[in-house]
Amino acid sequence: MKGRPIVSLNQVSMTYHNASGDITPLENVSLDIYRGDFIAICGVSGSGKSTLLNIMAGIVDPTCGTVLYNGRVDLSKLKDRKRTAFRRRNIGMVFQHMNLIGNMTARENIMFPLLLNNTKCTPEVDEKVMRIISMLGLEHVESNYPFEMSGGEQQRTAIARAILPGTIESGLHTLLLAEEPTGNLDQANSVAIGHILQNLNNELGQSIVLATHDTTLAAMAKTRIQLQNGTLSFL
Repeated sequence: MKGRPIVSLNQVSMTYHNASGDITPLENVSLDIYRGDFIAICGVSGSGKSTLLNIMAGIVDPTCGTVLYNGRVDLSKLKDRKRTAFRRRNIGMVFQHMNLIGNMTARENIMFPLLLNNTKCTPEVDEKVMRIISMLGLEHVESNYPFEMSGGEQQRTAIARAILPGTIESGLHTLLLAEEPTGNLDQANSVAIGHILQNLNNELGQSIVLATHDTTLAAMAKTRIQLQNGTLSFL
């Protein structure tokens, strides 16, 4: 028994209007994501992968359909401030561009969401921070600034930052959304990031939805789903 989904997409569609006509990257998409899932959304550039992740994150609202967290929280119904607060505590995001803060060290970047959430830095919190830093192999660069780190180290820092609030505040009842996280990395670092995501999923039960066109990375997920012509199909 998987229990209740962390997030449920029900008949989600998205249509953009422009001078050339309507574009519908998503059409009546339904998907349940459970704790411990590791799902790769595959598709060519422009197929709607980023749109799907942005809808899951509540960054954009679908044209129609619902996105429910824990069976009760509809992100589209939340005001901006409450939606942002919910996202900070329940949804971790990793992007192709790491978006680290340049004047903060790796450790400060990782802990930045805790500052936004007004989380007190207790010995227990510090222990959990160190566990995440260790799991992602960042002990040797935790005092380094982004410009002093390799691309792989920067992306591992971004992943640590994304999962930390859930580790401390939500017991990993959170969703990690990763949009082309290896797009700017070489093959060796891409494989290393894939193994890290696998370890987080296997050892911590972290739920992950990954959008990628990298077939090697997608193969590391437990479930692969193709997004094509606005619809999902399991591979």
